[in-house]
Amino acid sequence: MNQPPNSKMNNISRNRVFIIIIVLLLLSNIFLIAYYSLFNKKHSPNPKGKDGFVMALKKEVGFDEKQLNEFSRLKETYWTSARKKMDDIRRIKGELFILTKQTNVQDSVVEKYADSIAMLQKQVEIESFRHFQKSRAICAPIQLPAYDSLMKKVFSRFGKRNHPPNSR
Repeated sequence: MNQPPNSKMNNISRNRVFIIIIVLLLLSNIFLIAYYSLFNKKHSPNPKGKDGFVMALKKEVGFDEKQLNEFSRLKETYWTSARKKMDDIRRIKGELFILTKQTNVQDSVVEKYADSIAMLQKQVEIESFRHFQKSRAICAPIQLPAYDSLMKKVFSRFGKRNHPPNSR
């Protein structure tokens, strides 16, 4: 099993090439991870946090402290109810998913689950509408155009969170 000296040299040089390629790939991966985690902050969550909308109401609409407190109370009431319904929707969807493991599931059972989800989603949508209606009622007449403009911006962003900025 003696290899000619030339063949041994080819193996060594081939191994060096592979090592160089692996090192280059490793370095490029490290660079990409560093770039996206350190320098690319465009896609990071809203730095304003949960109170970003409240601050927009103050800054863009001109809400005073009394209006902000009233809005915060409305928001808390709304989200308490909406969160429970959304949790129920997730639970029902989980139960529906478990049914996918069964081979013979009657359509009526699937429809029952879907109807339950639809009913809860409908309630969430109606409550959302009422919440925004009550929120708008907090505004002084002079604030209504600014509030409506802000809400138009907010609603135009719904469903676009996972799209790149250029597609907006």
